[in-house]
Amino acid sequence: MNSKLKLLIAGRSKDSIGQLARKFASQRRWKTRLRHIVNGHPDPFYGLQEMPDVLILHIGSLAGGELEAMLKRPAASRPPMIVVSEVDDPGAMRLAMKGGARDFLVNASADDVVESVTAVADEVQENSTTEGRLVAVVNAKGGSGATFLACNLAHMCARISEDSTALVGLDMQF
Repeated sequence: MNSKLKLLIAGRSKDSIGQLARKFASQRRWKTRLRHIVNGHPDPFYGLQEMPDVLILHIGSLAGGELEAMLKRPAASRPPMIVVSEVDDPGAMRLAMKGGARDFLVNASADDVVESVTAVADEVQENSTTEGRLVAVVNAKGGSGATFLACNLAHMCARISEDSTALVGLDMQF
């Protein structure tokens, strides 16, 4: 994977998430986004168009509801998460682990967070694949428009995607 990993840093403390963002900004490996959670929805992914590869969730206490919001999401839809807490709270740690947190750091320095995220990111990159997608368009009978549909899908993929697109016609009958 040669593209930058998408990192979301979310939390209620604007200063804390800003400090973390500045630390990650100096590294070219990341495409970093900030999500300042204020009065409103506690879910750090609420309204996001694109999910990050890794989430850093900064919490002050359980009062914010961010961890509870994460538990409401299906486990398969949650990216790897690092929780950075300002307080040593066993209840928060338990919720973080239930939510799939890979690490729970208490009063951690920005360097400790970078080290933890780097370990998780290496795992994400190992598990990612560089193989492409395959879309098959199969016709039920001759003249149903499968070739027309396949050509238009390939054209759209070539225009929209940054990746290469190939169209292979295997209808050997006609």
